[in-house]
Amino acid sequence: MTPRLDSRFVEAYWRDGYRVFDRPVFSQDKFDGLSALFEELHAMPLEEKRRRAAASTFRTDWEDASLQGLNMCHLWEQRLLEWLLDDEVIDLVTCILGPDVALFSSHFICKDPADNIATPWHDDRFYWKPLVEPMDAIVTVWLALDDSDVENGCMWVVRGSHEDPMIDETEAYDPERNLFSTALPEDKIDASKAVPVEVPRACCSLHDARLIHGAQGNTSPRRRCGYTMRYFSTALKLLKPVQEHPTWLARGRDRAGNRYVNGPG
Repeated sequence: MTPRLDSRFVEAYWRDGYRVFDRPVFSQDKFDGLSALFEELHAMPLEEKRRRAAASTFRTDWEDASLQGLNMCHLWEQRLLEWLLDDEVIDLVTCILGPDVALFSSHFICKDPADNIATPWHDDRFYWKPLVEPMDAIVTVWLALDDSDVENGCMWVVRGSHEDPMIDETEAYDPERNLFSTALPEDKIDASKAVPVEVPRACCSLHDARLIHGAQGNTSPRRRCGYTMRYFSTALKLLKPVQEHPTWLARGRDRAGNRYVNGPG
C-alpha cells in the first residue's frame, strides 16, 4: 500500500519539526461526524460534563478548567476513540513514527471570535516530562475543525527548535489574557525563525512535541477550533501507570514494556 505521506514530506517534517497536510484527513461524512460531536460537547453544560467525568473509569480528579476546555475528554466521552484510533489518522502518524504507535492524549482547542486569548510560546516537553521518556518520538496531529489562519489566531512555530535542548524554565503570564499562566522566556526564543502554520478546515498539521509553538489571540469575527490528537512511538517508556495516564495502543506492538487500556504490551 502506498504510504499516505511521501518521503519528501517526512524529511521536511524531521528537518523543520512540523508540516501541513493540506488534504482532508477523514472522509467528508467522518469529518462531519466529529465536527457534530465537538459542537455537542462544546455546548454541553459544565454540570453534565462533571457528571460524565465522575462516571469515567479512568480519572476522578477532574478540574473544571479541563472539563470546560475539553482537555483529555476522550477519557469520559469514548465516542471520540472512533476518530482518534481511525486508520486515516494512524496512517499519517506511522509514516512519521514507524509501525508501532499509541494514543497519548487529545484536546479540543477553541478560540471564539474576538476572544483575543493568546497561547504563549511553550515546549510540550516541559509539561510532559513526568509522563514519558525520551521525548523524541511524539507527534501532535492538529486537525482543523475551522479554517485556521493568521487572522483568527493560527498556531505559530519556531522552525527547527525541536533540535535544540529543552529550555527548562518559564516565566509568569497573565492567565486572563493567555491560555497558560506560564510560558518560555521570550529572550530564549529565536523569533526570527517563527512562522505561521495555516491549516484549511478538515486538514491538519503535524508537529514534534519538542517544537516551540504558540498562537496569537483571535481578534477576527471567525471562530478557530482544532482537535489536537497526540501519539507516541511505543519504543518510548511511559512513566505513569496506565490508571494515572491512560493510553491506547493504536497500531502494532509495544516495544518498551508499557501497558495500555486496550491490552498489555
